[in-house]
Amino acid sequence: MSDLTESEIRSFQQARGLDVTGFVDAVTARALEEARWKLGDRSLYVQEAPLMHGDDIAALQSRLTEMGFDCGRVDGVYGPRTELAVKDFQKSVGAIIDGKCGPATIIALIRLTKIVSGGTPSTLRQNAMQQSRGPALANKVIVLNPDGADQLVYDIAVRTEGRLLALGASVFLTRVVRQIILLRLNGFCLVIKVQLI
Repeated sequence: MSDLTESEIRSFQQARGLDVTGFVDAVTARALEEARWKLGDRSLYVQEAPLMHGDDIAALQSRLTEMGFDCGRVDGVYGPRTELAVKDFQKSVGAIIDGKCGPATIIALIRLTKIVSGGTPSTLRQNAMQQSRGPALANKVIVLNPDGADQLVYDIAVRTEGRLLALGASVFLTRVVRQIILLRLNGFCLVIKVQLI
């Protein structure tokens, strides 16, 4: 840690989202310790508090998530949920199921990582859900308020209403429209004022 210059420390702190001070405090020292581990440098397992931390664990979690194993949020902490995901992975590749990410598990992980790709399961599920649900406006209620006396604005709102109705939305226009109706009945002129909301 003493080999780092102040600008290198600042750069590291900024990249990790830490307070940029330029010196190594307790939080920066912990982040530097976590950053020194790469996947395969050590065996990973659940231990008594404090749990194992490091970039190697974050890489493991990312790879497991990409392959469809649920280890929760990628946080760089080897906890019970990550252990369960490792056990599921070990079971699926026919390895010894112990929940520890040792050399055999790392080798299987590296072999399968090259084969399995396509994004995270949550992204794939979200894309599939969007495609299956159809138009996003179906069964929605939309209120249009073409406020003002400008007839052009009102005409655009009426046309928009028609298009939204075609997409399956319920549309309400809130503008007040006044109409005067003249009726001629038996020589009499009758004026009716209608106010629509």
